[in-house]
Amino acid sequence: MINFGAGPARLPDEVISGMRSAFLNVENSGWSLAELPHRSATFKNILSEANSLVKRLLNVPENYEVIWIQGGGRMQFAMLPMNFRSSGKSAAYLESGYWARDAMKHASYYLPTVSLGSSESSSFSYIPEPVIPEGIPLAYAHITSNNTIYGTQMTTFPQLDIPLVADMSSDIFTRPIEVSDFKMIYAVAQKNLGIAGVTMVIIDREFAEQADVHIPEILSYDAYIRHNSLINTAPVTAIYSCLLNLRHMQQKGLAAIHEASLVKSGMLYDYLENCAAIRLFALKDRSRMNVCFTFIDERHNEGFIDFALQHNITGIEGHRRVGGLRVSLYNGISVADVQTLISVLDSYIVRHL
Repeated sequence: MINFGAGPARLPDEVISGMRSAFLNVENSGWSLAELPHRSATFKNILSEANSLVKRLLNVPENYEVIWIQGGGRMQFAMLPMNFRSSGKSAAYLESGYWARDAMKHASYYLPTVSLGSSESSSFSYIPEPVIPEGIPLAYAHITSNNTIYGTQMTTFPQLDIPLVADMSSDIFTRPIEVSDFKMIYAVAQKNLGIAGVTMVIIDREFAEQADVHIPEILSYDAYIRHNSLINTAPVTAIYSCLLNLRHMQQKGLAAIHEASLVKSGMLYDYLENCAAIRLFALKDRSRMNVCFTFIDERHNEGFIDFALQHNITGIEGHRRVGGLRVSLYNGISVADVQTLISVLDSYIVRHL
């Protein structure tokens, strides 16, 4: 079965095989992964290697730390403003999609928020240009690099005079980035990194130290750094899945992963753009991760979902907020998988349209 779902996403076969073995004996320790203590030497080695590979793959500067936090993306939506609520400043958000708006909504519980721009009036069909409001002190500016529901993605990042924070949950490790352009990057694991249950955060040490001290340690970035992500029982299984995938990505190299991403998305967009029966959702800034579209005769959306399932393809339903179809091209998807999808889609169109 080829899983084109938006998350949990398909993982490389090597990662699945490694997880299967680890449930019996993880890293030749004699422990089952399911029972591995989070304060054991084995897990501390797992955590250290995962941090090292993140830094190596993304060329993370020395003044940044890698930490691992439970709670998913919405935890970060709340945790980020909580850490900077005592700054006396506002937080700015670029409203480029549903999750970007949700992040801004969460922030508004803790400090004033302002918009850097919005494409909501055009159904989030493009990335708006950020405009810094004058005369408003800002603690940080938040962007969402890829929008999974509407299928748009940033190809360049704004250069701002205020700390920049990025939600890269759906396109981390798919292209080279300049980490030093950001004070913080966060990404949930279940798209390009591992299984659900953990969020990776890359954060500038000085930025973390500026955080509000009057919050519990479990919600403090600075505390996670000081405790090496071990404030409480860590999500051992999820972090180990990330390590296995980081090893896999290190072997392939980020340049090769990026090139494969361009090939996969290029193939699919070329086909869809030349198909009279289909309309793409995004007007521009089209995502290489999430290709969102619909049959012009929307009755065929469900028909194709059923047809695809008969051909061992799943996960192509559009998000419930917009409907249609969505094909997610995360790192676990191969060029051959995309070729199979295009062939099945073409067969459906020939038979039914």
